[in-house]
Amino acid sequence: MSIHQTLSCLKWLLACVDGMEVSSFSPSSPSPSLWDYLGLLILRPALAILFVTSFISIGWFLAWKLVLVHVPLVQEIFGLRKKLTKPKPLTRRISRIYNTIDARNSTPAGINSSGLAED
Repeated sequence: MSIHQTLSCLKWLLACVDGMEVSSFSPSSPSPSLWDYLGLLILRPALAILFVTSFISIGWFLAWKLVLVHVPLVQEIFGLRKKLTKPKPLTRRISRIYNTIDARNSTPAGINSSGLAED
């Protein structure tokens, strides 16, 4: 059975289902034109690929704007977050402790550790 005969049988079956006259579809109907093949083989797949890529692109854009921008790891990878550097304090904690110990242990000139003035 050739493709032309198969198409004729399919048209006849569709006509029977729709309740149309079978005589309107003759086996000598013209073959599909170049534009039909162009639409079937090139335009439909191109439009399908365009639709899928636009759908995926919109999904990624929304995910980026709504979720991924707020994830710290993603912020670090893409350099979106500036690292905050605190200035170093003038006196650090441990040096402050040693300074207070030294201040307590040091005595003014002329006073010994017992607190009495030397003669």
